[in-house]
Amino acid sequence: MPKGKYTVVIIPDEGEETKEFLLSRRWIKGIIYFSIIVVIGVVGLLVWSVPKAIDYNRVNTEHDSLKEKQLKVVELIRDLNRMKHIDNYIRNLLGVDLELPPVSEFGDSIRVKSSTSPKGPADIEDEIPISYLDNIPSHRPVDGFITQEFDKKKASLRDEHHGIDIAAKEGTGINASASGMVVFSGWTVKFGYLIILFHGDDYFSLYGHNQANFVESLQWVDRGQLIALVGQTGDATGPHLHFEIWKNGKPVDPSDYVMEYNNKELKGG
Repeated sequence: MPKGKYTVVIIPDEGEETKEFLLSRRWIKGIIYFSIIVVIGVVGLLVWSVPKAIDYNRVNTEHDSLKEKQLKVVELIRDLNRMKHIDNYIRNLLGVDLELPPVSEFGDSIRVKSSTSPKGPADIEDEIPISYLDNIPSHRPVDGFITQEFDKKKASLRDEHHGIDIAAKEGTGINASASGMVVFSGWTVKFGYLIILFHGDDYFSLYGHNQANFVESLQWVDRGQLIALVGQTGDATGPHLHFEIWKNGKPVDPSDYVMEYNNKELKGG
């Protein structure tokens, strides 16, 4: 064997021909140095990339958390704007302030203070009697199938839903869910012909997409009274009633108040 040379012998299985390779010391050193450099490079890459990956995951987690918080803020703003919208219906558009005094002070009544009195100053108060056993909106406004249930916490704010949709034949009668006063009866872009009732004790109910309204603002209605017809006006894809109940300025699930809507057979999707 030449000096400074090394022979690499490969002995295969099953009696095949043995193979030999003659390598110089320089080649072997080169292979060793190259292997060491590769190992050092891999270790260095891991040392550099692992913190980067950890930092990326942290930043990504913080971004998702911030995005979720932003969505919650936007949702709160939308709820606030919706509350202001209802308040504007009652106070600004109609020029009426509705005040529900404590029952212990005024008994079984609510007071409506008009700011549009023809007599001049806004100092005329009329008492409208109301039974507090009759003011909770629990009467079923229309017979039909629930096509969309109450859900105000959807991921997509565009689909945010503060009430339930009840599919019924167009022209079906809509009844007041409780006794109260009409604080809005008219047209809106989203709900078409819309009716909002105030029932006292901070209860409101909304009836949207109506074909026609049969009551006017400031009119008193009784529980179960016919107030409108089912339609598909406004932003609607088919005839149905959009029904909402608000309590203390917040939307609540109408199915919790109208027991018939808890029937699983009425929930069509």
